[in-house]
Amino acid sequence: KKEKEMYREENIELGTKDQLIWNKYSTLSSEMMIKNSDWEDITLQQWSKYLFDIDRDIRKSYYEQIVWKRQEYIVSFDEIMDELLSIRNKVAKNAWYDNYVTYIYDEKWRFDYWYSDVLRLCKWIKTATYHNTLTELQHRAQKLWVEKLQPYDLSVDVDLKPLLKYWDSIDEMIQLGNRTI
Repeated sequence: KKEKEMYREENIELGTKDQLIWNKYSTLSSEMMIKNSDWEDITLQQWSKYLFDIDRDIRKSYYEQIVWKRQEYIVSFDEIMDELLSIRNKVAKNAWYDNYVTYIYDEKWRFDYWYSDVLRLCKWIKTATYHNTLTELQHRAQKLWVEKLQPYDLSVDVDLKPLLKYWDSIDEMIQLGNRTI
């Protein structure tokens, strides 16, 4: 019944535009490449493994390069998000909703809780976890021997153990597997 109430012919074209714009965002995200020490282009996701390096200077260097690369794209991403916001608000208004959040709740069949319930839950989580999070961050700073934590200090092991290294190829995985049998 709710689907019939929400259906609007004009939202079909808007839904298509929404998907095309989202695809543009995904394409831009995957285009973000940085050259590694061997001058090979690698994705930001591949670069993120360096944030686990036990050397703080290396983590900082890689983090800053990721931030600089993201800054190059910030205007494009802002424009995409503005377009999505505009389209999604039109979709909601066409279906007689005040905003997209309440619209999408109904579209996704979220009838067991309301948006206001989610806001109360978020507030409760923030209140309940703030002290523990602050304590954890202070503990992390002490373990890492740093006066002030930086974003590049949040992924590294607090005992400065190196990141586990997986195999580099399927052949290496098979060889290691055969050795354990």
